[in-house]
Amino acid sequence: MGTSAFTQCLCTQKKADKAAANAVELANSPSVICRAEAFIELAKLKTAEKNFDSATYYLSSAEKIYTKQNCPEGSRKALYKAYTELYEIQADYKKLLPYYLKLLNEAETTDNTPEQAIALLNISQVFNRLKQSEKGLQYTQKAVVIINTLPEDGLKAELLNKTGARYLYRAQDTKLLKNYD
Repeated sequence: MGTSAFTQCLCTQKKADKAAANAVELANSPSVICRAEAFIELAKLKTAEKNFDSATYYLSSAEKIYTKQNCPEGSRKALYKAYTELYEIQADYKKLLPYYLKLLNEAETTDNTPEQAIALLNISQVFNRLKQSEKGLQYTQKAVVIINTLPEDGLKAELLNKTGARYLYRAQDTKLLKNYD
């Protein structure tokens, strides 16, 4: 799928300031893709309300639209992020992991190094929660390499803080005090 397929899978309708108003506005759009984005907005609202069945329904509906329209993976970033929010709140780490991996793939495809580092650290945390700390450590180490290339700013500081937390969790889980990088 080329740029045109990606472009066809973007909603260009102006978005409202509030999520609920935005969802209604997008749902009434003649664009099928904008309706998919409406479902994503509704899913995020339902996730925040802890109405997980409805959130899952809306995300599934959005995913069906993207699939039917043959939208490339890159156009589904908002959908994948909404799934991560849902599964993170539910602590359903087995369902969460594939969506973080998809976000990592998208970040690598677009050469977005900050997003790569964020995805790697999120994947690391999921592996830690799945009691696979060695795999988690591998993703943390990959993130460190990327983080070290980022400019000195608030994001880098935040990512380094998360990195330190990943190492601390591993040390607590394994009872091993060791320098990894």
